[in-house]
Amino acid sequence: MNGAAWENYLIGDEPCTCLRINQCLSNSTSVSLLWQKLPDVGRTLGFEGSNRIVSTVLLGIKSHSGYLEDILKTWRQATTNNATLGNLVTVLRNHHLNECAEALINEFR
Repeated sequence: MNGAAWENYLIGDEPCTCLRINQCLSNSTSVSLLWQKLPDVGRTLGFEGSNRIVSTVLLGIKSHSGYLEDILKTWRQATTNNATLGNLVTVLRNHHLNECAEALINEFR
């Protein structure tokens, strides 16, 4: 196995459950920036509902964390073994969400 063990954790499996990722990111110091960029992160991960995130959250229909969980689950279903924590960290860094990426690394290291 190449890289650190945490990098190869599959999203949705133990110990890297969607709930645990969601809790970790929701408690991150840059969570407001994550919520602002969530549609872009969703698009990067292939989430078809990304264009509706902002309006739906503003209307109180669904929360940011609810969308984050949907994004993670959809990504895992679409990419199976490519939906790793290491790849998620890379996506977050590419969107300049370095504090969120570091929070995940610290949580699962």
